[in-house]
Amino acid sequence: MRRRRLSRRHSGRAGGCVLMGLTLLLAAAACLLLQPPRARDVAALFAFSTPEAARSEVLSLPARGWYLVESDARAVAACETLLEAELVRERYGPLAGVRYLETKAVDLRVTASPAQLDALAHSAQALEDAFAALQTIAGLEAQEAAAAAEALRTRLESVCQALDGALVGTDHPVVRGLAGLVYSAREAARTLAENAEAGAAEEAGAALALQYEAFTAYLLTQG
Repeated sequence: MRRRRLSRRHSGRAGGCVLMGLTLLLAAAACLLLQPPRARDVAALFAFSTPEAARSEVLSLPARGWYLVESDARAVAACETLLEAELVRERYGPLAGVRYLETKAVDLRVTASPAQLDALAHSAQALEDAFAALQTIAGLEAQEAAAAAEALRTRLESVCQALDGALVGTDHPVVRGLAGLVYSAREAARTLAENAEAGAAEEAGAALALQYEAFTAYLLTQG
């Protein structure tokens, strides 16, 4: 009888431990489900001179959205509001359309030398500044637009030169994709500085928006 009572006591303790473990697992799972979704972390390792010189940082590319105006199978404007997009669409006739273009936020976890990290961080900021500048240029008269585009080209030229120096010998697709966006913005500014005709800045902004959307979509497939 004593053995039977001891057996039942141990069995009860074991059952209680199992029940407690299941409760903790369910609680942990509930916490995970309640946590907000995080942007995808994309690891990127770039060339650096010595391992001791490398460090890791996170570069954040924010979520963005545009109302994209399309006419004759090409994007002619990327507007911040639907009202603005509808006004642009009317200029292109009844066959033009508007669709919403959206990108997700992406966190780039980068391991690189300090010079490379600085160049990449400045590139990400320059890209944000370029989007804002192209929106402003689109609302200016031709002469003012050309002057603003030249100022933008000068700023982007400095960023591109820093990129060229910091990323020599680096062919990682992530860093080359980010650099390519900045180079595209610089070339758009150069073209507008030479000829800021009506609609040119809008088309340049649309082209850069599409390139940015393609790049962030690619990043979300990595990792």
